[in-house]
Amino acid sequence: YKLDVVLRFGFRILAGNILSLPKYGVWSLHHGDNRINRGGPPGFWEFLLKKKETGCVLQILSPALDGGTILSSTSIATYRFNIYENKNRLYWRASKLIPRQLKQLHTLGSSAYFQRIESKNTFLDIYTEKLFKAPDNLMCIYYFLIYLKLVALRSLEVLFLKDQWFLLIHKLPSEDISLRKFKLLCPDKTRFWADPFLIHNNNKTYVYFEDYSYSSKKGIISVCEVNADLTISHSKKALERDYHLSYPFIFEHNDSYYMIPETSSNKTIEVFKCDKFPHHWSPYKTLFKNIVAVDTTLYHDNNLWWLFTCVDETQKSTKHDELFLYYNEDPFTGQWHPHPMNPIVSDVKSARPAGSIFRHK
Repeated sequence: YKLDVVLRFGFRILAGNILSLPKYGVWSLHHGDNRINRGGPPGFWEFLLKKKETGCVLQILSPALDGGTILSSTSIATYRFNIYENKNRLYWRASKLIPRQLKQLHTLGSSAYFQRIESKNTFLDIYTEKLFKAPDNLMCIYYFLIYLKLVALRSLEVLFLKDQWFLLIHKLPSEDISLRKFKLLCPDKTRFWADPFLIHNNNKTYVYFEDYSYSSKKGIISVCEVNADLTISHSKKALERDYHLSYPFIFEHNDSYYMIPETSSNKTIEVFKCDKFPHHWSPYKTLFKNIVAVDTTLYHDNNLWWLFTCVDETQKSTKHDELFLYYNEDPFTGQWHPHPMNPIVSDVKSARPAGSIFRHK
């Protein structure tokens, strides 16, 4: 039949002539990071051994068990409190790997595609961990007791402690950018502050940030003035909607200020325009609809605007693991074009934006 690709969805080892039958190999998903976890069950040992992340690779099978060429990989933050949720998030994230790689093979052509794949497989793969297997009953009892302890500790945390984010500020330029030199900006115990963005206007500095209330379980965007001694004025509301807001990315265009806050709970990417600086903002344009995207960040370089945002395409996994890139000649008109290699990052360690993009040297 002159097959291009064979997809393996079974659970037995394949060997022999079948591996060289298709033109581009037998592709197989391994729900685990082959560098640190070979065997199974999927998403199980990462949870029990408290690994920070749970990975998945798509590889071309070879005679060496779990040693084939890696076509694509992804990772999510291990969900520490429910093993089924951890597996569910992993499966949904992994479900996108095969169609994405088939599309890239078709778009780039086999020569360019496999040149790119070869450049990603130059490392020497020496596996030093054990081969993981399904636990026996005695081991399950042991890990179940550990899990009960984890649940008990988490219940006490929820009952008596609150996770409170705060802001740190430092006056640059400075050769020493150590955290101990930063000044702490902390709200009262009824809320937390996060995602700060600084704006300089009329020789004054303002900081916009997510202002989250524990009682309403919703964030708004607040602003306060930063004084010369790094103290701040009393914070005031800058923007509030019926849904949660955070990450108030602000940029200037045609002598006006615009804000793109995170509006993932509304499944949109929205732009707000500043009517009267710094407290009055109104809806201006919706860039994307029916999208679960967080921490949208714009960058203007030469004649193009670039839009970075973390997207959960499945809307059933997590929002922090895959970075998508779009480009446009104007931020408010025309179509935002997706980068052909989207997602440009699929890794929980480095995908999520963390503020305005800046150049250093």
